[in-house]
Order: sequence, then structure tokens, then C-alpha cells
Amino acid sequence: MVGSAYRQVNGSSGLVAASKADVIKWIHHAPDWVRLNFDGSMMNSSDAAGFIIRNFSSDPLVAGARRLHPSSVPVAECHALRDGLLAAK
Repeated sequence: MVGSAYRQVNGSSGLVAASKADVIKWIHHAPDWVRLNFDGSMMNSSDAAGFIIRNFSSDPLVAGARRLHPSSVPVAECHALRDGLLAAK
């Protein structure tokens, strides 16, 4: 289940004790999987969305970024996720 390791260490309240924060670590995925990282941002009413897809060795396979019409950070994050998923298709 996604997030179960996080909840096991940190509980479900969302409050994280500083001493426990370093317990969660990234685990390499299977060699036949890829990892999609994405981000959206906004600065001075200029929005941007970007993503990168990496293989098991963390080598970049494809990346993309674009400027968006002014909106909000959550909307920019959604655009970045959508762009990354379309590139992974």
C-alpha cells in the first residue's frame, strides 16, 4: 500500500517528529520500471511545469518543461504530472 511505510513511522496525524524524519528513504525501483518526478511553480504571476523520467540507474530518459498561463501552483503541478504521464505513455 502506498504510504504505509510513512504512516508506520510517522503516524496518520501528519505531524512528524524531527528525530524520525530521517527514517524514510527512497528505494530503487525494479529495472523494468521508470520513475517520474514533476514540479510546478509560480513566481511573479509566471507559472511553469516540468518533469523528468529516469530509469533504474537514475539516468534521465526524457525531460520537459514549459511556461503556463498564470493560474496557481496546484494547477501547475497538475500540468507537470499530465505532461510527464503523456511522455511516459
